[in-house]
This record gives sequence, structure tokens and C-alpha cells, in this order.
Amino acid sequence: MVRRLLLILVPLAAPPALAANSVATLPTAAIALVCAENPVGLDAMAEALPGNIKLIAEDPIVLGEETFGWRRQFTFVDGGVLHLTRLTTWRRIEAEYSAPHGDVARPHTVAVADADCRITMARRLTYDLMGNAEAIEFLGPIWRPPANANGSIRPRPRAWIRAG
Repeated sequence: MVRRLLLILVPLAAPPALAANSVATLPTAAIALVCAENPVGLDAMAEALPGNIKLIAEDPIVLGEETFGWRRQFTFVDGGVLHLTRLTTWRRIEAEYSAPHGDVARPHTVAVADADCRITMARRLTYDLMGNAEAIEFLGPIWRPPANANGSIRPRPRAWIRAG
């Protein structure tokens, strides 16, 4: 019952602008599952997330005798990896997705949500045709660059950097 409800509610938790934006779908769905009124277990979360997951793992975040939260890792059949962290002490949720690229997964998107489950920060790393990191895009709450800025930081090309 709970799993079916989650499969219905997770897509509804994201704003309509996200439906066609696959960059935002996975981190947004993961954060929505963490923020569900009833805690969602690892297996139920794996079933509710979009995509085909082949491997799951969970580790508590512990310091001494106190548990501060957990880290979950979901490895997808296509090679992508979602790292999800919930820090209970600071009431923070982080979702980091690494997209498949050849035999490895490379960093792609990160989103951070506050105690009210609002996404407060979202970033996307873009790559050039050679596979080198090209820019960090700062994304607004609907996963688009802010209207009043170019929304990215591009490193200076090596030709612009003078030696010594």
C-alpha cells in the first residue's frame, strides 16, 4: 500500500516544469521520498525511484555513540549512481547524481534541501565534447539558471593562463 502511494506521490511532488527535465527528476524524486511523512525504507525507496536499480547500500552516519543520519547509494543498471544523504542533526538532505560515462560515473547534478524539504541549492556540471568538465551551472528552485544571471561559471581556457 505504502509503495503504491509513493509511486503515485513522488511524481506529483515535483513542480510541473520538472516533468520533461530528466536532470531534475531523479534528485527531486529522491528528496521527496526522504521527506515523506512516513519514513521510507531503503528497499521501498529503490522501488519508488525512477530508473532500473541494480545495487543498493545504506550506511549510518555515526560519531561516537550518536547517529546523525544516513547515506544511501543507488547504482543504476545504466551505470549512473545516486548518493543520498540525510543529516538529522542539521536537518539537511543532499542528493548527488553521477551520470554514466563509459566505464565510470562522473559527477552531474547535486541538490540540497532544508528542514522544510525545500530545495535551496541545485548545481549541474557540464562537460565539453572531450569529456572535460566545462562549467558549473547554478540552478534555481525550478532547476533552471536564474533569469537575472548567466547561471554558470566557466573556467578560463588554458590558452588564457600565462606561465609564471
